[in-house]
Amino acid sequence: MRKFSILFLILLFAFQANAATTVSGRPCPGGAGTTSCTTPIGDELTESFGDSSSSCWSGGDSTCNNTWTVVTGSPTIAAVPAGAPSNTACTNGISFDTTSAAETLYKDLGDGTIPNNVQVVITFSMYIDSSSIVGYSYSALVALNASNTSLESVTLYSSVGLNKNTAGTGVATKIAAFGNSDSCTIDFAEDTWYNITLTLDAAASENGSTLSDGTNSCNFTRDTDASRYLWAGALDTGIVGYIGNVRVSTP
Repeated sequence: MRKFSILFLILLFAFQANAATTVSGRPCPGGAGTTSCTTPIGDELTESFGDSSSSCWSGGDSTCNNTWTVVTGSPTIAAVPAGAPSNTACTNGISFDTTSAAETLYKDLGDGTIPNNVQVVITFSMYIDSSSIVGYSYSALVALNASNTSLESVTLYSSVGLNKNTAGTGVATKIAAFGNSDSCTIDFAEDTWYNITLTLDAAASENGSTLSDGTNSCNFTRDTDASRYLWAGALDTGIVGYIGNVRVSTP
């Protein structure tokens, strides 16, 4: 009987060790179990927020893939809500609350400006707890910009944010992409994870760029400025939410 017990314990430990080595990355939030949360790689920028070795920003107590510069407010690295799509937000993300003031930060992409004649793909996850932006307004959440002084400026390349194109209680807020002189919107719901992809075409052709949430998409015309800085957060008040993994590629 004792030999049987010892054999059982050996087999049990072997099974547990094997199980531990077959799961790569860390479990996604929301009980996704064995799904890997390793952030996909961008050739210009990869950021998983709170899951690497560099200080997220000067004096910050969390570690990121990159060191960012905080411009306004006090964004934090915090545990994200459950239910993020696979490989779009692991345990952590940027948490921002602009109920009373803006919270923005940026990352210098480091290799000089991205020329205006190459394709750029920006992918990130977004979860908005609440939004009370006013009618006829737009607030950028993620933007590619030639400026390191403002999330929204005349040097703005393209941006993704929330848009409320009419006034009134109950009027739907949309996810919007802004480019050269036009924009496009897709439906949006609070307390929902979105896997956003912004594809900026190399030719800057009319309606040649695309905003997609993986299910719905729309087209717009990107700006023709070259850009160097990736911004995140919210410039306008009235938004509470999270931004998960971010990556920028020039395929």
